[in-house]
Amino acid sequence: MPRTGFTPTPAQLRAFVKVADLGSFTAAAAEAGQSQSALSQALSALEAGLGVELVRRGARRVELTAEGLHLVPYARSVLGGIDSMVSAADPGRAGRIPVTIGVIPTVAPYLLPPLLSGLGEDGGGFHPVVVEQQTAELVDQVRDGRLDAAFLAIPAGSRGVLEFPLYSERFVLATPAEHRLAGEPEITPADLDEQAVLLLESGHCLREQTLDLCRANNARILGAGQSRISGLSTAVRCVDAGLGITVLPATAAAVETRGTGCAVLEFAEPVPERTIGLVTRETVPATLVDTVYDVVRRHVTPALDVELVPRPEVSAGGE
Repeated sequence: MPRTGFTPTPAQLRAFVKVADLGSFTAAAAEAGQSQSALSQALSALEAGLGVELVRRGARRVELTAEGLHLVPYARSVLGGIDSMVSAADPGRAGRIPVTIGVIPTVAPYLLPPLLSGLGEDGGGFHPVVVEQQTAELVDQVRDGRLDAAFLAIPAGSRGVLEFPLYSERFVLATPAEHRLAGEPEITPADLDEQAVLLLESGHCLREQTLDLCRANNARILGAGQSRISGLSTAVRCVDAGLGITVLPATAAAVETRGTGCAVLEFAEPVPERTIGLVTRETVPATLVDTVYDVVRRHVTPALDVELVPRPEVSAGGE
């Protein structure tokens, strides 16, 4: 049990978070600019005050215990509040609250320009720091407090996070100009049967979304195990060179196929699509979600020509 009247100090919380991030007392002390002994004593005092073991001290690496994993997001939140208070007191940055936001690669180049512009104009005083990574890494970082929120395709199917749908974007098909499908006014997922569909490398949610689309329509695609493409821009260039066809979000097609010889084909109803949402933790201020939704409504949906999802109730991801 926690000691009666115990209140953690910022130094204790920073020691905890540094060790959690780096997995080493030596590395944490070096980054914090203090002795290893002082950092270890601060963490031990925190454990004693809380009445729980936060880290498991191994010979090679320090790992968080179950209690440590549970409590580290709260430590990050407290430190974030302290840093925000200090930042807000700076006359040069008054009112600007730093928030760390993750974005998946198949969304970032198209979402960020209107999103960041909107946050700059009427973003409620938030100052965004952007991280671009794949879905699994972003969800893990949101859950343990390294990110405040992330934009990704939902549902993510992960416990311990909240998901807020923002907008839906349709899929289109990019083909070489001379491809047999290029002149069709509309296509169906069944038209992908036995086609050389270029896929992004494993870890990208768009890869799985494309495979799911094909499986649902019994479309057998060629070379699924051979793809090693890491970005949509590369995929489109390969299509333009006649190496295959690829499924794209319409937001990406509008940018990536510009200036190429690719044909962009629309799917017939029901048009396949995905929902892009904001993933956060319960400890993230509701004002951040409100601000993001308002910026998406006012700036993102008109710029990207996507459909806004009506403001939802809070739902726990994966529950």
